[in-house]
This record gives sequence, structure tokens and C-alpha cells, in this order.
Amino acid sequence: MVDHNSTTPNPSADADAARARIRQEQEAAGRQFEKGRDALKEQASTMAHDAKEEVRERSEALKGQAADGLKTFADAVRSARDELDKKEMGPISGLVGQAAEGLESLSRSMQNASAGDMIETVRDFGRRNPVSFIAASVLAGIAIGRFAGASAHHERDRGRNPTQRPPQPSRPAPAARAYPAGEAAVTPNRTGDIT
Repeated sequence: MVDHNSTTPNPSADADAARARIRQEQEAAGRQFEKGRDALKEQASTMAHDAKEEVRERSEALKGQAADGLKTFADAVRSARDELDKKEMGPISGLVGQAAEGLESLSRSMQNASAGDMIETVRDFGRRNPVSFIAASVLAGIAIGRFAGASAHHERDRGRNPTQRPPQPSRPAPAARAYPAGEAAVTPNRTGDIT
């Protein structure tokens, strides 16, 4: 008896079905890849935007600190000018006063400029006010030198016991002297005994 319900395997139909299934899987993988790529692009864009924003915020904060520092320095230079005026040091006082005014002007310019424009602002200030720029540079160098010296001294003192005396430099042994004939030289030896 022949069974009409049974199907005989058809190799070409099975191959076509397998190819169709592979094509569907490839298309699904392609769609997933595109979704992942788009999500990655979006995430990278968001991270880049956040990083730029953080850099901008930090640079603005540093710009504000620099401008405030210049204002404080200008006030200190102005105080120095006032002291020079009291001592009637006319020409020097005038130069110091110009430096103070220039520093204050630079401070105002920096507060109004973007962080990227700060270097150009300093250059322009130097071109417009060369005397003030040089005087401010010299005064800043002196201030930095004094600060560094005070910091080093403070660090050295901090590491020492407050009741301990600072180390004294060693003193060289006295030089041998020539004595007139008949007189003996008195010199200490290594142990401190006189010979």
C-alpha cells in the first residue's frame, strides 16, 4: 500500500528554505547592528557634549579665579604705590600706579572674555601698556619668588620639632697661623684637645 500523505524529502526546497532563513537572520542582525551603532553614536555625542561643557565650566572658573587674582594683585600694587607716594618717590610711584591701573584693566577684560580669548587679551594688554605689562611681570616675579621662598621655609619648619633648634652650619677649623720664632702655635686637634 502506498501512503499518499508522506512527503519525500526535497533537497532543493530545503536549501531554499535554509537560504531564506539565513537571509532573514542577516537582515535582523543588520537592523540590530544599525540600532547599536546609532545608540553608540548618540552616547558618544552625549559624552563629547558633556566633556566640552565640563571643560568650558572649569575654564570659566579658572578664568574667574585668574581675574580675581589679578584684581587682588592690582590692589596690592596700588597699596605699594600709596606707600611710595608717602615716601615721595614720584617717578617710581607713577610707574607702579600705571601697573596697578593696567592690571585692573586686564582683570576686567579677562572677566568679560571667554576662556579662549584670555591669551589674546593678555597679548593685547602687553601691546597697549608695555610699561605696565613689564612692571607687572617684574612684580609678579618678585611675588612668586617671595612666595616660593616662604613656602620652602614653611615646609622646612613644619618637618621639625618646634622645640628643636634649626641645625647650625659647621664651622671650619681655624687656619694655622705663623708665629714669631720661639712661640708655639696652639691648635686644637680632632678631639678638641689643644696641642
